[in-house]
Amino acid sequence: MLINENGAWIFGFARKLGVCSSLIAEIWAVHNCLLHAWRLGFRLVELETDCLEVERLLLGKSKALPGNAIVEDIQEMLARDWVVTISRVSRIGNKVADALAISIRDDPVGVRFFVHAPLFVSNLVYEDVNGRSFVSDAPVERLLLGKSKALPGNAIVEDIREMLARDWVVTISRVSRIGNKVADALAISIRDDPVGVRFFVHAPLFVSNLVYEDVNGRSFVSDAPVI
Repeated sequence: MLINENGAWIFGFARKLGVCSSLIAEIWAVHNCLLHAWRLGFRLVELETDCLEVERLLLGKSKALPGNAIVEDIQEMLARDWVVTISRVSRIGNKVADALAISIRDDPVGVRFFVHAPLFVSNLVYEDVNGRSFVSDAPVERLLLGKSKALPGNAIVEDIREMLARDWVVTISRVSRIGNKVADALAISIRDDPVGVRFFVHAPLFVSNLVYEDVNGRSFVSDAPVI
């Protein structure tokens, strides 16, 4: 999506690609955003992504996808006479993009444009703009590993630590958002529910394909390229 400096909606879209890797889907999103921003006459653009590997590709720090036509198109656009600042945001600051992507899961391959913000993202736009956090050192991971003093005395954190101390083995790792689509879809599915918990004994149909993508396309956050 494109928004102005005040968070007002300018333009949105969602593209269904069919079968492809998660990284290719992220690259297509960047390509379309830059293309439309240029065509609409914007020359000072802040490009935000929540994908580590996309950020590395755009900054020339990754050799993933060599010879890929979409990546080459993006690099050509970035070299034009405009200013594009690239930054990475956390997944919690990118809810609108997730919601738009999920909204077209039953569409045929193609692009759906949103000239106006659809109702199902009206609150999410505000949350993204006002609750945006840039990726630093993963506070939850640091809490679980005992490397952070955030939330001192918090009952939930203390319960988690008590559970981690039990007689079992719990391995903690941090994955990028492109390996966490099921969690995003489940969270969005209850946006109109009252406060509480909804349990899914069986995988709901709207995440059936996402489970496979998460497991097979998962990338752990580090400084290594996703290939």
